[in-house]
Amino acid sequence: KGTGMGRKKTLICMLLAVCLMWTFQPERASADGGSIMVNGVNILQALDRTVPCGAGSAVYDEGTNTLTLRNAEIGPNYGSSVLIYGIEIQKEGVTVRLEGSNLIDAYLGIWSRNPIVIQGADGGSLAVRVSKNQELSVPCRGISVDYGGLTVRDANIRITMENLDNMSGYGIDICGGDNEIVNSQIEITGPFL
Repeated sequence: KGTGMGRKKTLICMLLAVCLMWTFQPERASADGGSIMVNGVNILQALDRTVPCGAGSAVYDEGTNTLTLRNAEIGPNYGSSVLIYGIEIQKEGVTVRLEGSNLIDAYLGIWSRNPIVIQGADGGSLAVRVSKNQELSVPCRGISVDYGGLTVRDANIRITMENLDNMSGYGIDICGGDNEIVNSQIEITGPFL
C-alpha cells in the first residue's frame, strides 16, 4: 500500500505539472513575442488589435509591425493620477505611424526596450506632455529607448515637461544605437535649470 500510494502521488504531481505547463504556455509565447501597451491595454490582445484613445484610436498591423496613432488621445482618466506609460513597447522592430494630431499625457510618453521608428504620415504630429506621477521617483521622459536608437521621419513632435516638482526629466532619452532624424521637427520645452 505504501508504494502504491507514493506512485499515485507522484503521478498526480506529474499530471498537475503538465497541466500547469499547458496552462501557462500561451502566456509564455505571448511574452516571448513582446507586448505593446497603449493607454494600459495590450493592443496585441485587443479586439481587431485596436484600442480607442479619446476621439481617436491606436491600431496595430502585425504584417508591417506598425502601431498607427490616428488622432489618438492617450492619458489618465479624469480625476486619476498621471498615467505611467502612454505607450510601452516590448516588441522588436516596431514603427509608430502618426496620422493626424496625436496627444500623449503620461509620466513616460513612449518607452521602448528596442530601437523604434516614428513615422509621420501626411503631416501627422505628436504632442507629449510629461508630468510627475506621485508613485514614481525616477526621471520622467517624453520618448525613451533602452537598447538601441531612435529614427524619426516626416514627423512633428513636441515634448512638454510640466509639474515636475524637483523631479528630473528627459525630453528624449536614448541608450545606444544609431539615431536618425529626417525631414522632422522636434521641440522640447520645460523647466530647464
